[in-house]
Amino acid sequence: MLLYYILYIFSYYILLYYIFRINLPVLKTWCTMLRLATGGSKDTIVDRIMEYLLKPTSEGKDIKEKKSTESGKIYT
Repeated sequence: MLLYYILYIFSYYILLYYIFRINLPVLKTWCTMLRLATGGSKDTIVDRIMEYLLKPTSEGKDIKEKKSTESGKIYT
């Protein structure tokens, strides 16, 4: 059981290390795809993503759907 806990903690910090290496615009895109809030500093966004990965829940933020007209132009 202790070995499982140690591996869990180790894998958490490895994931945290790699997420911190990602650029802020990419992290905001991930938040949009996961339907999480995109505001805040990089630390806040990384914490939000890590929380979602540990306990996946939706904050209820809807993604805007693109609407097309008969002429083929896309409006948001």
